[in-house]
Amino acid sequence: MKFQLTALKQQLFKAAICARIPTDQIDAKGNTVFGEANFVGLFKTQPISFAREQFEQLEVLRESGDTKGALALAAKQLDDAFIGFEKHPAHDFPFLDGDEPITCTPDSIKALLDIKEVREAIQDAFNTARSGDVLAKNSKK
Repeated sequence: MKFQLTALKQQLFKAAICARIPTDQIDAKGNTVFGEANFVGLFKTQPISFAREQFEQLEVLRESGDTKGALALAAKQLDDAFIGFEKHPAHDFPFLDGDEPITCTPDSIKALLDIKEVREAIQDAFNTARSGDVLAKNSKK
């Protein structure tokens, strides 16, 4: 396996995301119908030294009982890591503004992160990618 050093230094990677979003429909059994929003997330990670510093800050907040502060720091980590999105190659782009797909802007990134199901899917994709080999696969040219 070969890696582009610049990609590893920047620590940018992509990961497929599938958010299950409840709809206003009920199936024949009375269950909520969920739609799937499939897209690709672009992420950046921080150097290990920065991650250690944030982990230490998180521990201090937890030990002091500052639950709100700990949650805010954890949320900021994802806000900093999720830097963009694009169409999944095997699916239609799921997010529209009228009839047109939304574009990747700071405002649209923030809007996606403000939707519970989408944010949780983004977090899961990020965690999976960082614990698996997705970074290695996507760092190749």
